[in-house]
Parts: sequence; structure tokens; C-alpha cells
Amino acid sequence: ILRLLVEVAIAAHFIACGWYFIGFTHGAEAGWVRPYLDESRGYHYLLAFHWTIAQFTPAPTDIHARTFEERLFCTLVLFIGIIVFSSLIGRVTALVTKRNQEATNELLD
Repeated sequence: ILRLLVEVAIAAHFIACGWYFIGFTHGAEAGWVRPYLDESRGYHYLLAFHWTIAQFTPAPTDIHARTFEERLFCTLVLFIGIIVFSSLIGRVTALVTKRNQEATNELLD
């Protein structure tokens, strides 16, 4: 399970970097970063990472797309999020089922 979480964190990192990049290259004054322009780069990355995780889960976030480019990126990430989250649930279910089967086999032997 730890491996799965690391894989999701790595994917989230790259998506967060993309969200951060789009927010700053397509008009920071109009984009999602506008309310946070006075904050540090580290805080911007943390916001972008939080936004990314929120796209993969039903978690709320107050960061929203404000430009066409951000909306397009957001839509693509939502599709990716559906696939990643579904895959993660399936892999965790398979892992738990395998562990339960192994435990049952040990008890029967």
C-alpha cells in the first residue's frame, strides 16, 4: 500500500507542477494564483499539490480555474483523476483480497 501511495504522490507532484506552471505562464493576474501573488513559491507549490490531490478525491478546495488554459488543464486532470482513483481502489482491493486468501490458506493448512 505504501508503494501505491508513493506512486500517487509522484503523479500528483507532476500534475501540481503543471498546474503551477499554467497558473504563472498564462497570466498570473487573471489565473488561480491571483489571490496568492504575495505568497512564497513553496506556498504556491503546496496550493498546487493540494489542488491536485483534491482532483483525485472528493476533497474540497477553494482553488478554481479562472482562465481557459486552466479550465482545459483542470478537465484533463479530472479525467486522469478518475482513472488513477479507480485504479488505486482496484489495486488496494486486490491486495486486501490476496492477503485474506493467504491468511485463509494458512489457517486451513
